[in-house]
Amino acid sequence: MRGNLFINNNEKRQVKNYNEFKIFFQYINEEDSMIIGGQNTKYKRAWVIPQSMAWKYADSVSGEPTKYLIESAIKMREFFGLTGKDVVFKIASAIVDSIPDLIELKPSEYLL
Repeated sequence: MRGNLFINNNEKRQVKNYNEFKIFFQYINEEDSMIIGGQNTKYKRAWVIPQSMAWKYADSVSGEPTKYLIESAIKMREFFGLTGKDVVFKIASAIVDSIPDLIELKPSEYLL
């Protein structure tokens, strides 16, 4: 996602650590979202997955990764300037593990 974002830092709900990546959940641009960033200052970028797009990353019945997830994980590897197939697997695993948390977020207080 490029452009201006409305990020409410008071709305950060949960932080999860996965390998080289940190995932946190926050209200962005009027929608609950998953934000993927680096564990350290090496990565100065973040990848945002809005709640409304979660269905594209994991099958809603089986929970298995989708082709879209694998393609996105490859793009994320390049976006973060990383190399190796293992990085793609780590990114994809972190996203699949975190999709249930994204979907189960309670609505932001700003929507109430």
